[in-house]
Amino acid sequence: MNIGFGQILLILIIGLLLFGGRHLPQLFKNLAEGIHTFRETLNQSDSLKGSKNSTDSIKDPVIKKYKKGN
Repeated sequence: MNIGFGQILLILIIGLLLFGGRHLPQLFKNLAEGIHTFRETLNQSDSLKGSKNSTDSIKDPVIKKYKKGN
């Protein structure tokens, strides 16, 4: 399923009509930030799968204290 240039153009025109010219750049910026965060989370979860205990690489002091049993 490939999306062509005409389909992308149609989506952008509909977005422009729905959200207006001022809000569209902010909408795309938020969408890009969400995708970036999602990819970072996926990469972190993939790297944690290889370790014995997935809490070893967590830097949260509350979790470290709980893990130590204090």
